[in-house]
This record gives sequence, structure tokens and C-alpha cells, in this order.
Amino acid sequence: RPALGGSQPLGRARTRARARRSWRPPWPRPPSAPAMVDAAGTSAAPPSTRLAGVELELHALVEELARTTRDAEAQIKQERDSILVEFEAARIQLHTEYSQRFLEADLELQEVLRERAALREMPCDARQNDVVTINVGGRLFTVKRETLHVCPDTFLAELFSGRWESRLQKDTDGNPFVDIDPDIFDPLLSWLRDRKIETPDRPTASPSVSPEDARHFQVAADYLGLLPHLGLPELERRDGWSAVCGDQEFAPAVAEARSEGRGSWLEQQGLLQAAAGSLLATLRGAAAAATGGGGGVAAPAADAAAIVAEGNEGAADAAAEIPVRTPGWSQKVAHPVARRGDGAGSEVGGSAATVVIPDTRPLACAAAVRGTRGYQSGVHYWEVEVLVLSDWSYVGFVSARWAALHAPVGRAPDSWGVASCGALFAGGDEVGRLPTGYTEGSRLGFLMELNNADHRVASVFIDGRLYDGVFANLPETVYPAVSNMRAPASYRLDCSARPPATQVPAGAAGTSGRDWAAPRQPSPPQVGRGGDGCGGGGAANSAGAVYRE
Repeated sequence: RPALGGSQPLGRARTRARARRSWRPPWPRPPSAPAMVDAAGTSAAPPSTRLAGVELELHALVEELARTTRDAEAQIKQERDSILVEFEAARIQLHTEYSQRFLEADLELQEVLRERAALREMPCDARQNDVVTINVGGRLFTVKRETLHVCPDTFLAELFSGRWESRLQKDTDGNPFVDIDPDIFDPLLSWLRDRKIETPDRPTASPSVSPEDARHFQVAADYLGLLPHLGLPELERRDGWSAVCGDQEFAPAVAEARSEGRGSWLEQQGLLQAAAGSLLATLRGAAAAATGGGGGVAAPAADAAAIVAEGNEGAADAAAEIPVRTPGWSQKVAHPVARRGDGAGSEVGGSAATVVIPDTRPLACAAAVRGTRGYQSGVHYWEVEVLVLSDWSYVGFVSARWAALHAPVGRAPDSWGVASCGALFAGGDEVGRLPTGYTEGSRLGFLMELNNADHRVASVFIDGRLYDGVFANLPETVYPAVSNMRAPASYRLDCSARPPATQVPAGAAGTSGRDWAAPRQPSPPQVGRGGDGCGGGGAANSAGAVYRE
């Protein structure tokens, strides 16, 4: 029994275990996910995990690209700003050097003109009764000096005035040599001799010229400056030496222009007329030879006078086409930021008389501009209208030596200015103060009395009110000038204005309508002097002349 009883429980337990292992549930089992196996046979991550990793990598690349782009833009902007600053500095330096050279050339020209005037006024030992022997083209002519001076202000009279005897080209015998055809000079000399002894009842007849010699005669007479005096309309033309020396009708314009600093331009205008007339005459002569001269043969000599007459018409047409300069603000003698016209670079109509100065605070300097017309002698007047008032506007004038384009007018050497607060500056020093200043829309007039070296003064009109004798001891040449201090400004120049009716300054005493002490001589300019933008150091105001109200 023990053996039988002990084996039965063990058998039943084994049967129950086998039944549990072989049991299956009555509902279907969910399928299990297949395992991801790569090509190597190893298990791989599911797609969702791989997609998340790709997104992270892409986001990191985008951030890195944006950071690189920002760094590149910042570097490009920095390099561009650096290049612009260097370019602007180089442009300002070149403009300053150009302005300085232009002023030096202008000073040299003025010096040459003064030397020429001094040579003309220099006394000489030559007398009118002197007998002069001239070698003209190999033929000797003996004539009195007064005969050669029958037509004054001509090149012939100037040549044998006695001042240039040592500089004239001479032959082996010491006679002055003139390289002109003697057959052409002979009738000219005969005409001069007749002109010397003419009377009102017996005027001198014009020299007779053969058609074949018309062109050579015209050239020689024009070279000697005698052409306007010969009375030959078919040959007379304002060009060459006649425009500069012999044309009496044109000479006053040249003299007036020289007094205003424009002589060289008008003389160039006369030379341009000569060049235009000569070129047109040559072209028409060639055309006449090609059409009526027989297959390219030169035109007949009888047509020479007609060709010259046509050349005169061409010279007149060329002269009519030469533009007349209107006085205004200069582009060459001006700060680089100053612009004529409306400020956009356009110059339409009379905009040359308007200048716009932008804000110069980034440049830490002022911007000044000079007028194109200068004044040397006589009495002159011009007006400046303040279109836009700067923080401290400066209106005045400068000399030909002035080159301080980066300083306010009056606050630098060779400049005189009236500040908007009424302070008066000369050569960098404050020399006085007016009782009132000016504002936007005001008109400042300058009456220049440049009669001689002892009386060269300037009076100022502010909105029609006269302040007499404000500046004295003015230089040889003065030009209108304006500037700002730092803020933008705009001015209009009118050189054709007339002085307004004289008004007595408010509160001024005296029978002359003013109580103005003579301005003191400015001391050398002080560099780095303190004070506000208008009053300089402030101490000069108390020491300078003032209107007492």
C-alpha cells in the first residue's frame, strides 16, 4: 500500500501539468510585431524613431545655416561701411586738393594780370618822335614811333610802345623783326601814315586790297589789331587780337569783366568766336572748291572776299550760341556735400543761384560755398535770401585766397561773415555784434565800396535795415559766400538786386543814422577757442564794435 499509495499522487500532478501546457484560449491571440532586420541581419529601430532623429538633424542644420548667414551679413555690412567711409574720406581729400590747386592757379593768374598791368604802366624812355626801323618779312621799313601808335590799344601799338624793346626778336643788324608778308604790311603802313595826318574834311580812305590778297590781308590786319579800324565790313570780324586789344566796342566789356574777375573767360569767348568763324570759313571754302572749282581745284581768288564774309556770319552765329553765365554759387569752390539747385543734383532754370547744405553733424564740421562772381573795384551790391536757417547760419564774403571749406564763413582766415545771431566775424575773430540778427526768410544785402586801397568797406542790409561800414580794409577781390554750422541750410544768391531804401537802425543815435564804431583789426585766428556756435569765445564781443541801442 505505501508503494501504491505514494505513486498515485505523483501521476495525477504530472497529468495536470501537461494539461495546463497544452491549453489554448478560445479567443484569437493578437499578432506580434515582426522584428526589423537590416541587411546585416541585425535588428533595427522602428521608422518613428528614425524619423525623429532626422528631424533633429535637419533642425540643427537650419539653425547653423541661419547663424552662418547672419554672421556673413554682419561682416559684409561692416566691410561696406568701412569702404564707404574710406571712399568719402578720399573724395573729400581729392576735392580739397582740387580746390586748393584751383585757388593757387587763380592766384597765379591774378599775379600774371597784375604783372601785365604793371608792365603796361611802367614808364619807358621811348618817345613818340623816335625813328624806328623794322624788318618786316626781309624788307626794312623806317617809320616814326607815333605812326605805329595811331591806333592805340592795338597789338601793333603795344608791340612798339618801348616797353618790350629788349624782348623783341631782332635780325642780325639789331632791327625788330616781324614775320609778315611785306607786300601786305606796306598798304597797312601807308594807311597808318594817312590816318595820322587826316582832317575832318579829308578822312583817310580805306586801303584797297586785291581779291587774291584779301585773305592774307585780313589775317595780318587781325593779328596786328588793326582790323576794326580799317573800315572794311567785308573783312571786319571780332576775333583774334582784335577782340582782346583792338576792338573798341568789345574792350569795355573786357575791362568790366576783368574788374569782376571774369576777364579770362571773355577773352576765351572772343577766341572761340575766332575759331568758329575761321573753321566755318575754311569748311565753306572747301565746299565751294568742290562744287564750283572744277573737280577739286581751289575756288577762284575772286570768291575769297565772299568766303570771308560767310565766315563772319558763321562767327556771329557761333557767338550767338555761346551761353551767358548767370552768377550763382560755385561748384568747384564749395564743400563736397553742398549742392546747387533743389538739392537733388538738378540745375533747372536759375537754380544755380540756390545752394542746399545738408546736415554736417556726422562730419563734425561746417560746409561753406563761394559765389562764382568776384568783385575788385567800384561799387557793387548783392543779396542773399535765407531759405533754410541752420543752427547758426553765416552769410558774408571771402577773398581769392580763401580755402576753408570746412569752417563757417567769418570763422576762418580770409573770410568775413554775419552770423544769424547778429555777431560779426572777420578772419576768425568776432569784431562786433549787430542789435538784431536774421532768421529764415530774411534777405541780407552787401554793399561793397571798393573804390581804392584806402576805402574798401562793406555795409550790410538786413531786411532793408542798413548797418553802414560794418567791415573795412577788404582784400583786392571779394566773393559772396555762405555756410552752415552743423544743421541743414539753404540760400539763394541775387547779384542783380538793387540796394533798398536806407533805413536807420532801431535805436541808433546820431545825425548820420548810425552809432557804429569802426571795426577793429582782427587778430590772428585762435584754434580750439570755446564758446557757442555763434559768439566764438564771447570775450571778443565786448572788445569789438557794437551798435548801442
